[in-house]
Amino acid sequence: MHLTEESTSTGGVQGRTPSDTNSLSEPERVAPVERQVRGFSSAFTYDFPAQSVTFVRLTER
Repeated sequence: MHLTEESTSTGGVQGRTPSDTNSLSEPERVAPVERQVRGFSSAFTYDFPAQSVTFVRLTER
């Protein structure tokens, strides 16, 4: 598989602790995050952020 760098990104939901929730006083405590990631190839490693659910979007060239 050959991946295109331009269309490789990660997204997900991230909080500070596993029990975090949003509230009226902190509506963005748990929030969606999107990052552009460079350097993917047919073999790669990725360090997932703690306390997150992560989706990796890969596009084959």
